[in-house]
Amino acid sequence: MKIISLPLREVIDIAGNQPSFGCVSRKSSFYFDVKVDKGYILYNSLTKECLYVDDSEYNNDELKNTFTEKWFYVPLDFDETKFVDEIRDVINYTLCQTQGFVSYTILTTTDCNARCFYCFEANSKKITMSDETIGKVLDYIERTRCKDSKLTLQWFGGEPLYNKKAINSICRCLKEKGVEYASSMISNGYLFDKETICEAKDLWNLNNVQITLDGTEKTYNKVKSYIYKDVNAYERVLQNIDNLLSAEISVSIRLNIDAYNIQDMRCLVNELALRYKGKKGLSVYTHTLFEEVGKCGGFVRTQERRKEICELQKALEDEIVSLGLAHSTSRMLSKKFMDHFCMADAHGSIVILPDGHLTKCESSLDDNFVGHIDNDCLNEKMLAKYRRHCKKLEECKTCVLYPDCIKLEVCHEAGKCYEEFRNKRISDLKEAVLNEYHAFLEREKENANNKDKVS
Repeated sequence: MKIISLPLREVIDIAGNQPSFGCVSRKSSFYFDVKVDKGYILYNSLTKECLYVDDSEYNNDELKNTFTEKWFYVPLDFDETKFVDEIRDVINYTLCQTQGFVSYTILTTTDCNARCFYCFEANSKKITMSDETIGKVLDYIERTRCKDSKLTLQWFGGEPLYNKKAINSICRCLKEKGVEYASSMISNGYLFDKETICEAKDLWNLNNVQITLDGTEKTYNKVKSYIYKDVNAYERVLQNIDNLLSAEISVSIRLNIDAYNIQDMRCLVNELALRYKGKKGLSVYTHTLFEEVGKCGGFVRTQERRKEICELQKALEDEIVSLGLAHSTSRMLSKKFMDHFCMADAHGSIVILPDGHLTKCESSLDDNFVGHIDNDCLNEKMLAKYRRHCKKLEECKTCVLYPDCIKLEVCHEAGKCYEEFRNKRISDLKEAVLNEYHAFLEREKENANNKDKVS
C-alpha cells in the first residue's frame, strides 16, 4: 500500500482513527476506487486520503483493519451525513471564535456600463457609493476588522470601476494607516485602461480579476450590449486582459455557457489559446447559468437538455485543459474540507452595499440585510438565515459528493440536485483522482532519478 495523498489534518484531528468494531461493516459512501494497471486507487471524499494498493492487497483481509481506521469502511448502520455535519459544526465553531472580519466585499456601485440580458441586478435600483458613505465604510472596516489577519477586499458591482474613486479612497486610507490588505475584483474588464492598471497594481494590491466572456466577438458584443456604440468592446477587453497580465495581475476568464452560446465557446477557447497560451497568470473556466435564467428566456431546461449541456460543457473543459488554459489545480484533488459554501455562510466575511447596508451575499441587493455600517450590531436572525442549509435529499445519504456539497436555503437553486450535474461532478472527481495518481508516479520517478544522481 502506498499513500498518494495524506488525509486532511483538520478532519483527522476531530474524527481520529476509527476504532475496530465487531459489528457488520460496509464500504463508506464516501469511498470509491479506480482500477489502474496492477492495482487500484482508493479515495475517501471525507478525509481526502488517496491510497494505492496492488491487486494482491485489494481484497486482503489483513488490510481491512487499516482501511477501517482510515474511514474507508464504517458500521452498517452508521449515519455518515450526520458525521460530516458534526465535523463541519466543530470546525465552524472554532472559526467563529475569531474576532472581526477578514474579508470585505464592497460594491462601489450597482450601476454598470454593460446590459447583459441575464444580469440578476437588471431590475435593481442604481446606487453609487457617495463620499460620505466611503468615509463611513473606512470607519466600519477599522472598527470591525480582525486585527491579527491580513485583510481581503473584493470589489464588486454593478461594474466596480464605474466608481473607481471609492476604490482609490478606501485603499489609500488603509495604506496610510499601515493596514495590510490584498484585493480581487469581479469586472467586465472594459474600463481597465493603463492608468487604472497602475493604480490596481500599486494602490489596490490587486491580485486577481475575474472577467466574463460570453462568446466570440459578435456574440460577446451582442450579449454585453455596452452603452458605448462606437467601439469594438470585445477587442478592447482582450487588450485590457493583455495589459493586466503584463502588470502581473492574474486574470480568471469565466465562460458563461448556456443554450444560446455553448457552440460558439469552442471557437472562443481556440481564439484565447492563440492569444494567451503560455502567459503566466491566466486561467479559463466554465460556468452554467442558473435555471432561472432559462425561465427568463422563455424556457425551462428539460432533463435531456441538462444532460446535453453537461456533455457539451465537459467537452469544452477538456479542450480548455488540452490547450493549456486551465488553472494548474483545476483537475486535481481538493486539499481542503468544505466548512462553508460561500461568503454567505462564512463567519469572517461581510458584504457592504453602496448605500451602507450590510448583507452576506452580493446577490442580495434589495432585501435580507444583516445590518448597516452606522451600527456594529448585526441581525442574528438574518445571519442564521444565511447559514441555514437545505434539508437533505434522499440522494444525499449515499452520495460520494456530500462532504463537498453544501446547499443554502437562500440560494436560487435551493433544494435542487439534478442527476446530470451530479454525475458530471462525480466523473470530474474520478478524473482528479487519476490525475493525482499520475502526479504521484511522476514524483516517485523524479525522486528515483535524484537518488541515482547522488549515488
